Amino acid sequence: MQEEFGGDDFTVVGVMRGGEESARTFASELGATYPILAGGGDAFDEWGVTWIPQAYLIDPEGRVIADELFRIEDLLRERM
Repeated sequence: MQEEFGGDDFTVVGVMRGGEESARTFASELGATYPILAGGGDAFDEWGVTWIPQAYLIDPEGRVIADELFRIEDLLRERM
């Protein structure tokens, strides 16, 4: 999604429970082109993450407007 839609109006951000080294390894293996927040376990709890991977589309005002990957892709295609 970052490669297709990324830019001034959209950025993918990954969140991991593990530490920085785990995040670097994961990003390298995945070829991630987006920032990954390490040690984000509290964020998992606050957002109610119950499975991994989980995705949210958040608007500029901070509201979650979609939380299903396919719906997120559809919305991005409509809006971008």
